[in-house]
Amino acid sequence: MRLYKLSVLVILTFICCEPQQEIDWKLDNIPARLVVEGSITDELKTHSVTLKKSAEYFSNTRAEVLSNAVVTISDGENVFTLLENPAGSGIYKTTDEVKGEVGRLYTLEIDIGEPLNNETHFWATSVLKRGIIADTMISVLYDSPFAFNDIDTVILVNSVFGYEPEPEGDYYIVNLYNNGTLLNDTVDEYTVVGDKETGMNGESIFNFVYVEDFIAGDTVQMEFLSTNDAYYEFIKGIKMIYGGTDPFGFSGPPANAVGNIQGGEALGFFKASAVTKVIARAKRQ
Repeated sequence: MRLYKLSVLVILTFICCEPQQEIDWKLDNIPARLVVEGSITDELKTHSVTLKKSAEYFSNTRAEVLSNAVVTISDGENVFTLLENPAGSGIYKTTDEVKGEVGRLYTLEIDIGEPLNNETHFWATSVLKRGIIADTMISVLYDSPFAFNDIDTVILVNSVFGYEPEPEGDYYIVNLYNNGTLLNDTVDEYTVVGDKETGMNGESIFNFVYVEDFIAGDTVQMEFLSTNDAYYEFIKGIKMIYGGTDPFGFSGPPANAVGNIQGGEALGFFKASAVTKVIARAKRQ
């Protein structure tokens, strides 16, 4: 430990005492990769897949969309075709409303015209796992000792009644809505939990606590999407990239989060989920 502290001191002294010089960064030219974001759920609706191309690390422009691809999702019996809509957006949607089924293995296949990283064919698989069985929810507001930006913030406790299936090892994306608006819509607030880590496994009631700006009468909705440990690790990796892990800045940028897209070192994730929603009116304690 003493050696570590001394080393840091020497480094900082060297940096402070050396005259300022222009550093010539030599960066590797990384070829563009396909970036995929897509899903299918057990809800009857139009499902979508977004395709983009990765950019250089220091690029300050938006990622380029990938158009004119052939995209399908299949379950071994049915094949759902996705078309780019609107044209030029890189967003591919099922031509009809479709509904996934619990227990089925879903395969996403993507064929592009011009190769990316020497590949034109990409694919991913995901099993649509069972989800939480939720019947009702009670949302109670408590006075909070905290305040942010002069807003009277309250503590929201959502008690969800239902059943989280056994055995343990299940993971869920957890979304919170206030009057229909998704609140955890940024990477740092994105929530994926495991039933083992949260103690939810096999339980019939579980509580979620939030510090948010709710008032009595607001419509509170919680949404649970079943997923797996691979997606849990993927989101954890994205959060590490987003927040950084080295306070001294000596380590360089983190590696890419590991997704499940196969072919040409593509990035991103394709997931299949069962969706459970519960709604309640917020009330004061």
